[in-house]
Amino acid sequence: MKNFNGFVLFSLLACFLGHESFAKEIRRISAKEFNGETERFYREFAQEPVIIEEAYGDDDELKSLTLDRVEDYFKDRVLYGYNRKNDETGRVREEIPGPVFFADLKRGASSYYVFDHEVSESPFAGQLAPPSFLGQNWLGEDHNLSLTLSGKGSFTPFHEDGSGEQAWMYLVTGEKHWVIYPPQCRPLVWDSLYKDFFNPRKSDRSRFPYLSCADAERLTAVARAGDLIFLPPGWIHQVLTTEDSFGIGGNIVNEFQALASVATGLNEKSHALRHDFDLTQLVLGKRGQSVTEYGQGQVNQAIELIEVWSHRIRDKSDQLVPLLAGVRSESGSN
Repeated sequence: MKNFNGFVLFSLLACFLGHESFAKEIRRISAKEFNGETERFYREFAQEPVIIEEAYGDDDELKSLTLDRVEDYFKDRVLYGYNRKNDETGRVREEIPGPVFFADLKRGASSYYVFDHEVSESPFAGQLAPPSFLGQNWLGEDHNLSLTLSGKGSFTPFHEDGSGEQAWMYLVTGEKHWVIYPPQCRPLVWDSLYKDFFNPRKSDRSRFPYLSCADAERLTAVARAGDLIFLPPGWIHQVLTTEDSFGIGGNIVNEFQALASVATGLNEKSHALRHDFDLTQLVLGKRGQSVTEYGQGQVNQAIELIEVWSHRIRDKSDQLVPLLAGVRSESGSN
């Protein structure tokens, strides 16, 4: 009870003083601290966002990928990404000719940013892969292993990676500034009417009256060349590119964070948000297939949560059907 009262007092103080007093930097570690071991990483370091140095060790292929070399690869190819002019009306993935993107980048215009360009659709197919400790992925080895190319000033407003996915990004070159909120802050930074997150460049702050309370839990990070940033499922984040940047990243669902993935995915489902795939069926299909005892515990808890949630949804539906029938009956009699 004492800890709870302390959290409430801290949150109220944050509401009063504002967020700048409470911004905290995320933890920074070396991959050597867990010897590149998958289970140890997830057990000891992956419960909250973390920046990992030396994630790829002495990978000469990655170190040689300068922006000039990337430009040479794409001089007669297209990139897939977004036009920043469309940010106000919504992102539409489009083809961007390589020469157009890099000419724009050199002018400092940064009209485009490349994201969701799958490595399998690039000249790097077969050359790049996630670091070994992020290798277990129920979505497939190449799923969402993407290139990211963004000019100075590119900005991605608050969002969470959907379908209960973990997210990671490795910067080969450049610099990005991150602002991150934990999953429990979602009601404070999410507008359930408009179904979007707070956007500091666009949103009416009056729609988010408890935003300063969320800042009691706000994290910040600066990722530079050679850094890998990892986010567990459900962590809400925005990203500002402060130097022309190139990197790779991806999304993951696996046994090590199955419970967090399902909790996040069911929350999204409750808000009628679109999913890229059926997360619950994916997890249910992994019953008894985990390769570690820790992972099996995660999967068992995730399946239990799915069953409890599904049962309660059915109960609510059963209560709603006669209520709706009564409304229709009354409407028909008038």
